[in-house]
Amino acid sequence: MYTLESRKIRFAFSTIYFLTYLALGVYWTYGNIYFREQGLSVSEIGVLNAVYFAVAIIGHPFLGFIYDRSSNKHVVIACTSILAAASGFLVPFQSEPVGRIVVYALFSLFLSSLMPLLDAWSLIWCREGGHSFETIRVWGSYGYLFSSVLGGLALDRAGLVWAYYIPALVLLGICLSVFAFEKSGSLPSQEMVGCVSQSLDKDEIKHMVTRGDFVRLLAVSLLYRIALTGPLSLLSVYFDYRGLSALEIGFGMIIGGLSEMAIIMWNQTLFDYMSDDTLLTVSIISSGIRWLLLISAKSSFCLLATQVFEGLNYMLFYLVAVQKVNDLFPPELAGAGQTIFGSIFYGLGPVVGSLASGIMVDNMGYNRSFSIFAVMCFCVGVIHLILVRHFEQQGTGR
Repeated sequence: MYTLESRKIRFAFSTIYFLTYLALGVYWTYGNIYFREQGLSVSEIGVLNAVYFAVAIIGHPFLGFIYDRSSNKHVVIACTSILAAASGFLVPFQSEPVGRIVVYALFSLFLSSLMPLLDAWSLIWCREGGHSFETIRVWGSYGYLFSSVLGGLALDRAGLVWAYYIPALVLLGICLSVFAFEKSGSLPSQEMVGCVSQSLDKDEIKHMVTRGDFVRLLAVSLLYRIALTGPLSLLSVYFDYRGLSALEIGFGMIIGGLSEMAIIMWNQTLFDYMSDDTLLTVSIISSGIRWLLLISAKSSFCLLATQVFEGLNYMLFYLVAVQKVNDLFPPELAGAGQTIFGSIFYGLGPVVGSLASGIMVDNMGYNRSFSIFAVMCFCVGVIHLILVRHFEQQGTGR
């Protein structure tokens, strides 16, 4: 039985996840189409996608260390969301390339940082209290699901510029809700989220981030995110290229959101049949299958049907990986662990994938480019499987 206090905290976390992924879903689904409407080429959109992820490489660990040193975790989350809201409002007003990149970089930094910070905050509370992370994280998928409906209907009527105005308004709502939850006592106390004292042991941090199993996870995440992000960063543009309307693209995101929810709900059951490393391999190899099916689709129905792989590809890898990170790092280093992982998973890997996909599509077309990324997925999956078997035989992963 959950106590009244734990119910309040679960509700607060669930609400924040819902709003965060609501903002992210509207932006990520329709933001690129807005830039396409403004006359940007696929390569230019690829550069902007790369900017979104590039700021995470340094920005995520920086904000993670601030988070770990802060005794008021909610202030870090609230400030991050309000800065994302302010910069999001400014994105459509930029017409010059330099101004667009600078403002977009700020928006990207603060929006993308919310995810690993929320993961660090909620995972530690779940671990220390014996609560289920999945029942909280699923509300992020609900938010993403709702964003597809909201975005498709609103943007068809109000215009694609609202792909940035809607997320900015939602992010403002996150800031207000965080302070409201804190005032009502619905967020964890600092003792419950591993608040550190005045300083962190540098040797301990170095030991944690250089241990073999964490480095191996980072390496696999980097290669996989390159292969996954290439087609994924241009997915809505590809749907638009194939003739789908904004509403139909929204339906595609709904299918993807439902598949993510299914994986979240069945995640722990999957662990009864397969190890975490096996699940990572399944998510990687199935991504290659997804991209091959995508370019082979002959109808709108078949195009949208490929979205059933979304949960198996992105969500399964994400859930397994963030919980592996959570197990590797002590509570007082939770923010550092998740944001260092985030700098690779949300940063370096997607930067390379986004830049490569934009250049490749402009020069080779969608089909050949997506086929190359599919082959890369298969190769990364095989490499990961070989590494797992090797370290199992060696009897060490540390």
